[in-house]
Amino acid sequence: MICDHNSFLFDGYLTNRQSLTQELELAADTPLQTLLKAAFKAWKLDFNQKVLGDYRLILPIEESSDKSNLPECFIACSGFSSYRLFYKSNEAEFALSPSMNDFITGAELDADAIGQLFTQSYLVPPLTLVKGVRQFANGESQIWQIASGQTGIKAKCLAHKTLSLQEKLCLNQLGSQAAKPECAQRENKQASVKEDEAIGLLKEGKFNAFMALPLVSRLLSEPVTQLGQLCLLDNLMADSSEAYQSKTGLYRLQGQAESTQSQVAALSCGVGTGLGVASQLAELNQAWDKNALLDIKSLKSLYGPLFKSGLSQAFKQQRQTQLKLRQEYQTQMLSFHQGQVTTPSFELWLDLTVRLPNQWQQERLLAEGLGKEVQFVALTHGFAARAVEQSVLALIPNDNQWLKTASKVYFDPQDDSLVNLYDAMQRLMLHGYKPVTHSLLKVAAPPLTAKLIKQQNKRSQVDAFCMKSLTLDHLSRHLGCSL
Repeated sequence: MICDHNSFLFDGYLTNRQSLTQELELAADTPLQTLLKAAFKAWKLDFNQKVLGDYRLILPIEESSDKSNLPECFIACSGFSSYRLFYKSNEAEFALSPSMNDFITGAELDADAIGQLFTQSYLVPPLTLVKGVRQFANGESQIWQIASGQTGIKAKCLAHKTLSLQEKLCLNQLGSQAAKPECAQRENKQASVKEDEAIGLLKEGKFNAFMALPLVSRLLSEPVTQLGQLCLLDNLMADSSEAYQSKTGLYRLQGQAESTQSQVAALSCGVGTGLGVASQLAELNQAWDKNALLDIKSLKSLYGPLFKSGLSQAFKQQRQTQLKLRQEYQTQMLSFHQGQVTTPSFELWLDLTVRLPNQWQQERLLAEGLGKEVQFVALTHGFAARAVEQSVLALIPNDNQWLKTASKVYFDPQDDSLVNLYDAMQRLMLHGYKPVTHSLLKVAAPPLTAKLIKQQNKRSQVDAFCMKSLTLDHLSRHLGCSL
């Protein structure tokens, strides 16, 4: 549903309503929209440093920030948000939506975004699968001025801000158990008739991962990139409850008093205060960088022979994206005050800034697609580090394995059934969707695909390529997309 920028939208909940009403000197039963307008008037782009919770927001503003008296709206996502928000701005339109579905049908896809999905399995905001459509990052807020003219829409972003990781952690942004969350959430998104039929068929017998691929890609509005997405759908379908509680990203503290082995594990994620912090951090980041280059080289040797010119720069762009993120990380670390929160390595910063929010958002889409309510333990109980006895502390992920591997094996190269992942991928290379799949991947090349499938020591990457290519073809074909 495309949202009217002149209409109020709030999906999610607040965790500090009581302190907000007290600070703004408002009555305890003040309507939510009135409360948020007062908060914006008081704090402007510092809004999501003061208004805590898990939410996305579109807030019309009656008073212009200049003398033009043109309509304005404030758009924001909370510091750590499990909600997505997309927008498209050009001379013809200004459109906002919580769902990519409103933009993807018949759209021109972005080859750079497709390349990013093939090389690193997730998109870094503001990039989206659709050319010209951007997505909000966690902790991002923008003020827009929009006016209708004779020739179209005139939309201008007056100001914007994205919270740094330290700002999010220092706010104890991740939940307040003392506060009762207020929910002004719309009805959970229900699956369409087509998805209902697919869900019904999957529930009839043993979970069939291959048959689930189209459903997962439609619920996510992007290609399936990792086995963990299938694993989650499998678990959701096996659970008869109406609610889903996710522990993804739940972090715990580790101190010097624990074993050496635990300290080594801790230092792989983050480093606290004390002597040698800078050198430890440098070693961790250099090790990550070395491994990243090796991963790119390995993936290029595997996928490269199947990429056409449209994806030929994907690996170079992947490296450029990594370097851009490293630069942002280094900039944030210049003002990262040691002693307040754990000093993160680049890998931990990347997890908390990009990977985990992306995973939360996908979990919400899949769970709500099945009609379930969602609760994220990490967002309601918190995982911000606090200084304890001046020891070296680190944030340790204790069950965030979805990004790297799934707990179940769904595909077998020895599968001799009539319908399986590998045969389907090879058929795709002969009968793929011409406007997209044929334009990006080398078709009619059975020796190349056969060579890929035979890479037994790189099974996860092979499975990922098969899933990505098949579901990219499915989405673009059935939604009439092009490049």
